[in-house]
This record gives sequence, C-alpha cells and structure tokens, in this order.
Amino acid sequence: MPDQPTPREAAKPLRLLLLTRTLPVHGVSGARSYVAAVIEALEAEGHTVDVAALNADADASGSAFRLPSFRPGRGAVRVRGFRLLRGLLVPTAAPTDLVLRRGQRLLRKAGIPVAAFDPLDNWLRPPSASEHRFARQAVRDLQPDALLLNGAALAPLATTARAASGGSLRVATLTHDVLHERAASLAGSATLGEQSARLSACTEAWERAHLLASDCIVAIQWQDAATFARLLPERTTVVTPMPAIAQPPSASSEPLLLFVGSAVATNVEAARWLLAEVWPRIAAGNASASLRIVGDVSGAVADDAAGLARVTLAGRTADLLPLLRSSISLVPLRSGSGLKIKLVEALAAGSPVVSTSVGLQGLPDDLAGTSRADDAATFADAALRLLGDAPYRIEASRGAVESARLRFSPAVAVRPLIEALRA
Repeated sequence: MPDQPTPREAAKPLRLLLLTRTLPVHGVSGARSYVAAVIEALEAEGHTVDVAALNADADASGSAFRLPSFRPGRGAVRVRGFRLLRGLLVPTAAPTDLVLRRGQRLLRKAGIPVAAFDPLDNWLRPPSASEHRFARQAVRDLQPDALLLNGAALAPLATTARAASGGSLRVATLTHDVLHERAASLAGSATLGEQSARLSACTEAWERAHLLASDCIVAIQWQDAATFARLLPERTTVVTPMPAIAQPPSASSEPLLLFVGSAVATNVEAARWLLAEVWPRIAAGNASASLRIVGDVSGAVADDAAGLARVTLAGRTADLLPLLRSSISLVPLRSGSGLKIKLVEALAAGSPVVSTSVGLQGLPDDLAGTSRADDAATFADAALRLLGDAPYRIEASRGAVESARLRFSPAVAVRPLIEALRA
C-alpha cells in the first residue's frame, strides 16, 4: 500500500500555474477582474500562483506598455513575447514582428482598414504551436503542483503540461460561463448577431470535449455548476464565484445611479436600453438624480447619451470603490450568461442593486440588497424607490454587504477549488 500523506503534508501550500491569454488585472473587464481576484484570494490563503500569459494583449501593439492595475503577488509572471520589468511589459519579439505590429497600428490611426483583434478569439481559438512551447517551458521551469487553465479553449494545453510535468499534474479549468448556453442565448439577436455567429461553434459537444481534459471544472456560479455536473458527471465540478471583500454598509444619500461595464456587446446593448427606456423615466421622477456610466462601454454609447441631461460618460475609473459606496448600482442586462462581476463588486461595496433577471442569473431570487426588474417601468420604479426612501436604501446596503459576506468572501469563494486541487 502506498504511503498515505500526513495531515501536515496535505496542508502544504500549493504552487499553482495559471495559463491564460488575458492578463489578470482589475478595472479592464469582468473576466480579467475575476481571475485577478481569484489569484489574490488563493494567495491570501497561503498559496502561490504563477502566471504564464500565452499571448500579448492587443493593446500592446508591439510596444512597451504598463499593466493597468497590476498587483504583483508572490508568484512569477511571464508574458509570451514580452519581458516584465516592474510592471512594464517590454517586447522581446523579433524586429520584423515589431515593425509589422507598429505598421498595423499606424494604418488604423490613418483610417486604413486593418483586420481588428477580436476579444472572442482568446476564448475560442485553439492553442498555437508557439503557445504549446511556451506552456511546456513554463511547467518545466516553475514545477507547479496543479494547473489552472483560463477558459475551455486552452484544454489542449492540459496534455502538453502533464507531459512536461511527468504526467501527474492536476488540471482545473476556470470556465467563466457555459459557452453553449451563451451562444444559445444570443442566437437570433438583432443587435448581437455578430457575436452570436462567432459563438455558434460552441455547441454542447464542443464544450464537453474540451472540458474533459480537466480534472476539475470551475463554475463561476451555482446554475452553471449544475449544468456542468450534468454535462460532465465523470469530472469534479466546484463553484468559485467572484471573491470580494465586504465593506461596511453605506449610509450614502447621494442621488447617483451607476452602471459599470466593458465594451462587450451585451453591455452595450444594456447601456442603450438604460439610456433610451429607463433613464427618461427616472429623470422625470427625480429631478436630482444623475446617471454615471463607467468603463469602456461609455465610449460605445456616446451617441446614445448625446443631449441627455444629468448623464455622465466617465470611461475607466482607477478606483471604483468610493463611487460604488456613494451610488445605487444598475445592472440592466438584456442578454448574456455567467456571473455578473459588476453585481458582486457592488454588493461588496454596500451599493444597493437594481438588476434584470439576466443580471441576477445563477443567484437566489430573494438575494438581499437587490431589486429584480425586467421591464423599463418596473426598473425605473425600483431605482426611484431607493433614491427617495433613505431608510430603505440603508437597509438595502446592509443586505448587500451581508450577501457579499456570506457568498463571495475570498476564503469562502476559493475553498472548494483548493480542496479539489488537493484531491
């Protein structure tokens, strides 16, 4: 009989390697913030997470650039084609490659059409030969106890990584979403048709085949976990939601409404509905109310917001917490799937939330601190009640913080993942 590990050995901190195509930084998109928060939560529990970024961000365009909101942890960080120097990424690609990238950037600035980078490519494209080589070398150099894959499309790297480690490496995939359900939810959409077409290859069979390469499937919310457990009964499925540190409840009475989002198509659709259908009702019902739209989505709806009084398009904001704590958060999503990172961050900050059912997907119907509304009139009425009833708003803030503490505190969020990686 093989020797059994002692409790002391079983509790030894893990060294994990994350293979990802997007750098885990806060403030750029929900997907990036989620991975950054998971890394921080794992390291807070005493584990080490090394990061191997398989391809350079599109924003780099072949030039050196500083990572936004980069928070170096105890692990190593490697970026294919770049060297990291105190948060600055310096390209190491061949000169001809750099010239090509910079030439493409100049052509775009001059208004000459050049094939644009599609963010969905990171989540759909199979790994290239150079990505396999980079992953293999990272495993050999860093010798992790377990591997985290950021997205199902990276599944082929599991075989490469196991071979590089000697064959015993345990692999978990961060799913973010049930891709075949997201594809189905967008099918036939008049406004999201292009994204729907790109996702059409993500069938149930495609997703199952890719996730089979992992020992553990990491769902971002409980409804997704039930789907994965049905789809892959032979694999372990755990829920690791967005980790968030709950703040004290907010007593703010500022008449400020907030929508935060990246420029993905579902957020653009939501912001347009908010501006066209919901905000006019709120503005008519409360002369003091103002609306602020934060994140890259604000640039995508500039035309829609033109001429609307008391609406501010703020772009990216370095520190969202003070803004969240002084505002009522709106999650007006009309389509999409997965867990809405913006909603978790709002709850943890003590910001009462008004959300559609899509925004609350995978969460309890009676989640404290939230109001559910799916049509424009009901959505506006829920926001107006919070704006006009100070005691109700304070009680909603208390409920938001309690929901975050019970479901999304960092230790609670990552505990199932740690247990699965030790199994």
